[in-house]
Amino acid sequence: MKSVTSSIFGVVAAGLVCCASAATYLSPEYVAVAPGGKTVYVTAATSGKLLVFDVAGAQVSGEWALKIDPSGVAVAADGTVYVTGGGVNGVLLKVGADGKVLAKVETGHTPMAPVVSQDGATVYVLNRFNNNVAVVDAATMKVTAVISVLREPHAAVLGAGGKLLFVANHLPQCRATDDVVAASVSVIDTATFKVVKNVPLPNGSTGVRGIGATPDGKFVYVTHTFGRYQLPTTQLERGWMNTAGLSVFNGETGEYVNTTLLDDVDLGAANPWGVTVSADGKNLIVAHAGTREISIIDREEFHARLEKASKNEKVTEVTKSASDVPNDLSFLVTIRRRVKLSGDGPRGVVAVGDSVFAALGRVDTPVGAQHIPSWMGAEHVAEHVAEKRVDKGWEPRKGMQRNEGFDHSVQGLAVAEHLGINRVNWEAPPAWCVSGQMNANAVQLARPNEAASAQVRREPVMPSKINFLRRR
Repeated sequence: MKSVTSSIFGVVAAGLVCCASAATYLSPEYVAVAPGGKTVYVTAATSGKLLVFDVAGAQVSGEWALKIDPSGVAVAADGTVYVTGGGVNGVLLKVGADGKVLAKVETGHTPMAPVVSQDGATVYVLNRFNNNVAVVDAATMKVTAVISVLREPHAAVLGAGGKLLFVANHLPQCRATDDVVAASVSVIDTATFKVVKNVPLPNGSTGVRGIGATPDGKFVYVTHTFGRYQLPTTQLERGWMNTAGLSVFNGETGEYVNTTLLDDVDLGAANPWGVTVSADGKNLIVAHAGTREISIIDREEFHARLEKASKNEKVTEVTKSASDVPNDLSFLVTIRRRVKLSGDGPRGVVAVGDSVFAALGRVDTPVGAQHIPSWMGAEHVAEHVAEKRVDKGWEPRKGMQRNEGFDHSVQGLAVAEHLGINRVNWEAPPAWCVSGQMNANAVQLARPNEAASAQVRREPVMPSKINFLRRR
């Protein structure tokens, strides 16, 4: 396998302005890969859509309107797509490869993170605020069983052979005053639909966001924050109060293996979210929503170090036994790469071949980009995108004629640059750029019921000359 960092694409959708009556924010969050790896589906959490991302073209090739705000997506081996969404009476949608909703079923309060069984016959849905897992018959789209878990199930994955379902509970169920305060992973037997064990994460673990497994399901990985509330506050500036954790489970037995820190000694790795493993099993990939990056870990070497620690062999200057690993900020040194992304809040993440796809909440604004406010109407937005750049310059888009809005924006920028807006001291600005009604050049627009008002308004004091611009 080539370096998985050779192709890193941000599946970016939030903040795009559509030509409608108002701006539409898509909020990409969770991702799933279609069989064959040619398509990645992305939930647009605040727009009621599922985005269809073309891997080869590295672009969104379609949008499916769902009439719910999606909270999770999974794809069966036959290409059928399952999407969760909604609140108190949330639903699971069964969607065909053409985007047509084939069936739906109500599952519970805030359903999310659907998981399809290996034979495609069953879909597991986490009902976050019912604290349970709904078992849905994929053929009839009926709930056949409900399994109680602990507190706010947030993510799930199948272990080896699909025999165990690992459910990550977002928050601890215990009291905050208990000696041990930690979230747990519920392990469910998929043959009996019974919880066989609830495995607590290390003391202080909470905010469990993501869970993933190796292609063969033999190992399961859980991302979470790792609070150090029981220790003195000595390294607040380095994030020691709230570290980022990656816990490992045996996907065949459900047993907890260990937890490593994702932070470095001098650099935190805040808000770990999605986690996945490359198809060849060599790379373990974690999205960090707080530090705008992904971690790529040499999975084989990572497990080799865990194995040495379990035998009480020295791994680093800190780790000489398994119990040392959760406190060792150097455990991943030399076997982990941190890759910065050009956007905010990466959450869902998948690996397709040699590429990693991460759902980003917002991209960095390119140099020279123009910000368009959400209140701007469709007609004015259209004037800002009326032309496109071609090899010979600019040409009108089909059906577009007017571009005065963009021209006026450029003129305004030219005047602002001429006046030195980039050099303004905003603590003591000149009169011409004082905000609001205190600006003598500002003109207050009359409301309809004020048109006949006899109130005398002070005429704005207009400059007689702005260098090359003269008042007539």
